[in-house]
Amino acid sequence: MDVAGNDQVSETESQVEPIKRHRDVVEIKKLLKDDVRNSTLFILGINTDLTPDELIDLKISQVNDLGINEHLVLSDEKTGKTKKITMNRSAIHAIRSLIDSDNFSNDDNLFKSQSNPRKPPNLDRLVKKWCLAINLKGRFGEETLRKTWGYHQHHYFGISVQRLTEHFQFEKKEETIKYLQLEDE
Repeated sequence: MDVAGNDQVSETESQVEPIKRHRDVVEIKKLLKDDVRNSTLFILGINTDLTPDELIDLKISQVNDLGINEHLVLSDEKTGKTKKITMNRSAIHAIRSLIDSDNFSNDDNLFKSQSNPRKPPNLDRLVKKWCLAINLKGRFGEETLRKTWGYHQHHYFGISVQRLTEHFQFEKKEETIKYLQLEDE
């Protein structure tokens, strides 16, 4: 969102890339397989169109009772818009694994910092670290996860740019093309 509160792609967001190759996604999953929190962050990030803030701010109470193909419903306090996110098998399995790994209460954040449970993890730093660990070249950051979801929805599942524009709540499909870096394709 830009400073004026418009759903437009900022220059910083457009510079960060999606993870385009499926094999790179698989490599990061392998890298994170023994770290349930970070694995869940990654899996939930690439399997939903949650913004980085929405992802980090998730509470146990919001996801605890969700099943496969059920919707996580979020309301944007600024715009009043409601957003429904369908939870697939991978997302639900990852959430279950994380919840089962610790003693959570309904008021807890789903993702806690490993050094300070009251503070969310630094998603931007983590995504850069994961991509570097598998020698992935490019510019990556917290928006990479959401962009990866959109890119793969378009390329592997044939979801139209127009439909993705609605998911991202952008005004124009050109914003989605820029956001997902589809200009050259």
